[in-house]
Amino acid sequence: MTEKIDEILHPFLQDIGKDIGYVNHTKRMLAYALELENLDQEQIEKFIIALAFHDLGIWTEKSFDYLRPSISLAETYLNEHNLNPYKDEIIQMIDEHHKLSPITNSDLAELFRKVDMIDVYWGLITFGISKDKIREIKQKYPNNGFHLTLLKWFSKRLLSKPWSPMPMLKW
Repeated sequence: MTEKIDEILHPFLQDIGKDIGYVNHTKRMLAYALELENLDQEQIEKFIIALAFHDLGIWTEKSFDYLRPSISLAETYLNEHNLNPYKDEIIQMIDEHHKLSPITNSDLAELFRKVDMIDVYWGLITFGISKDKIREIKQKYPNNGFHLTLLKWFSKRLLSKPWSPMPMLKW
C-alpha cells in the first residue's frame, strides 16, 4: 500500500528535496490508521490520497500556511485521475487534520486527525495503539528529520507572523 504513496509523491520529490522525512510521515500515518481501524479498499484509497497531499503545500509553496495549497494539489490529482466522487471527503481530511476537537461528521476524517496527532506528537498520544507497535512502525519508517523540519517551519512562521504562528489549527 505504501507504494501508492510513493507513486503519488514521486512528481513532488524535487519540491520535497532533502526533507524526505515527509514520505515516512505519511507511511507511519497509514500504519497507525490500519492499526486503529479495519478500512475497506475505497477508504484506504481515499486515505492514501489525502496522506500524500495533506502537508505537501509546505514544500510546494514554501509556507507554513499550507492547507489551501495542499487541497489544491489534491484536487488537481483527483481531477486528473477521475476521482472527483472522493473530493469532499479528501478535502475534509486535509483541511481538518489539525482540528483540536473531534470531527463528528466523518469517521475517516476523524481517523486521519488522530493518526496525524499520533505522529506529530511522536507517539505521546496513542489512541490505544500499544507503545511497542508505535516503536515498531517508527523503526520501519524512520523520522529522517521530519519533526526538525516542522520545527524550522514553525520557527520561521513565528518570527514572520507572531500573531498567527500556526494557521493550520482549527477548533
